[in-house]
Amino acid sequence: MADQTTPVPYTPPVDLLLVYGDPRKFREWPDYLSLGFTEADVPELIRMALDPALNWADSESLEVWAPIHAWRTLGQLRAQASIEPLLALFHMFEDDDGSDWVVDEMPRVYAMIGAAAIPALSAYLLDESHSEFPRMDALNSLEKIADAHPDFRSDMAATLIKTLERFETNGAWLNASLIDTLTELKTVEALSLIERAFASENVETFGFRDWEDVQVAFGLKEADPNRVRQDTPELFNEMAAMLDILTNNSSESDFDDDIDDFPALFSPVNKKAKAKTKAKRKQAEKSRKINRKKRK
Repeated sequence: MADQTTPVPYTPPVDLLLVYGDPRKFREWPDYLSLGFTEADVPELIRMALDPALNWADSESLEVWAPIHAWRTLGQLRAQASIEPLLALFHMFEDDDGSDWVVDEMPRVYAMIGAAAIPALSAYLLDESHSEFPRMDALNSLEKIADAHPDFRSDMAATLIKTLERFETNGAWLNASLIDTLTELKTVEALSLIERAFASENVETFGFRDWEDVQVAFGLKEADPNRVRQDTPELFNEMAAMLDILTNNSSESDFDDDIDDFPALFSPVNKKAKAKTKAKRKQAEKSRKINRKKRK
């Protein structure tokens, strides 16, 4: 019997991803299929994407990036067998304040796989045993699929409505994200439910639409040209730009000093909120920690 503590080696061509290196060196995702990947490699690619030894490898190593290359390859293969296993990535890093890579890339992976991923993502979103931000990853992925496959928008809207019906027990961020997505999808039948959710005062509005914004978006009222909000998505764009400057150009001690100059702007809640600046306020969870190891 093999020693279970000994890592199982990866075979070609999957082993090539162990040395593929930092994905940030590529402007676009490489064509991983040109390396010779086929459907036969899917089980091993899934194992690599979820491999804790790789996901928690030294941040200066090459192999720490291998799981990212693996899930990208699964997306390019449109590997339906990976739909259920990859859901684990949504909560894998939760105790370490989440992973930006998962937030940013898994929706694209699922969109590549296509509508076949809708049932599993919907079940994850509806499952209240998962915490708020992983469920928002599932929501984000469903929205990405809706963008790529408009014919399935009504099916997904039904799941979103069912989830929002639990607005009293959902987290405020999840409720806000559900409302944003339902508004983007122009789900008229959800309006009454959305209004009740806002009335519960369990909807985050900082950086999201409030009830007036929703009404304007659905054409129920005219936008007030004199209305001024201090928590608009545009503000988050400015916040994100400042955060990027600070995190990319400051040491940890310098960052801590700089961030003290913006006590309201960079509160723990608002650090999560910076995710809302990316790609149509895409309702992604972000870490409360700004200084992370390079892997994240």
